[in-house]
Amino acid sequence: MSLNVTVIKALCKRDLRLYFSNPTGYVFVTMFIFLSAAAAFWQQRFFLNNLANLDQLNSLFPFLLLLFIPAITMGVWSEERRQGTEELLLTLPATDVEIVLGKYFSTLGIYSAALVLSLSHLVVLFWLGSPDLGLMLANYVGYWFLGAAFISVGMVASLLSASATIGFILGAVFCSLFVYAETILGVFGAGAGRLGGGLAVFDYFADFSRGVISLSSIIYFLSIISLMIVLNVILLGRRHWSRGTGGQRVWVDQVVRVVALAVILASFHTMVSRGGARMDVTAERLHSLSRETRGLIDQLSSDRPVFIRAYISPDVPRQYVQTRSNILGFLHEIDAAGGDRVQLIIHDTEPFSDEAREAR
Repeated sequence: MSLNVTVIKALCKRDLRLYFSNPTGYVFVTMFIFLSAAAAFWQQRFFLNNLANLDQLNSLFPFLLLLFIPAITMGVWSEERRQGTEELLLTLPATDVEIVLGKYFSTLGIYSAALVLSLSHLVVLFWLGSPDLGLMLANYVGYWFLGAAFISVGMVASLLSASATIGFILGAVFCSLFVYAETILGVFGAGAGRLGGGLAVFDYFADFSRGVISLSSIIYFLSIISLMIVLNVILLGRRHWSRGTGGQRVWVDQVVRVVALAVILASFHTMVSRGGARMDVTAERLHSLSRETRGLIDQLSSDRPVFIRAYISPDVPRQYVQTRSNILGFLHEIDAAGGDRVQLIIHDTEPFSDEAREAR
């Protein structure tokens, strides 16, 4: 299927112009910069660690997007209905796919503009110390992919309601499914909880926060984007479906297609994850495994995996903060390189917890 790039660009420019001609758009961007700065620098842990990085922002960034992304996606479709321009939009000489992509890229442009303006955080880090530019690059690549995935989810929520307020609430709920997946599925048992952990964004976003750009993480976010874009196209095209038995048959066909696409994307992601394509972009290659270590891992058998159980305190003296981060990064890289041949379990030894007593 060929796409008319000119139409997509025109729709993208139209929405960008409308968004930034409204004071509300600037309010949202300013709110994002303020809240992200607060998460990065207004926490006591930032000064206790005494490290020029964005670790504090990384720990809260998915939760920050639960507020910001629904705020910019809630009016993507609902505003068209409110202003009465939906009929005009849908009668343009453009396919549903082109309309959805135009909307998506315009919203992604708004988010990207907010990210570019948030580069002011690096000025603060350079004023306080000497940040690792490779680490900062990986962090911002992670911010962009996470936001791009959540935008596609928020657009589905906006398409389900004519009210911007309800679109905001649905967007926050839908995005939270990818944040709290482990907690939600954990209600049904430990196995379901592990499945939820594989669906949640934290493990994939954590690679970027450590300064590692992994192909499996990129494929994960691209899979979410692809699946949600398809859902947008399907929901937008439901106006063409006939009512009655014929319409019900179309619903069933579309559900089967979405499920099949989800299975295909999940299978592809699993195959890519086993390849282990990862790039450490930190200045000192803190998370790169030596050739000897990789050789030892390659000699392991999946029939007899190596279990690594690490007990690491979440709070350590200032002089050991970087050491703790390096150890965690090294363990995660061994786990990623080993695949099924290495099983890693990390326990946070909170004071007076069962893990702390077991570690002692």
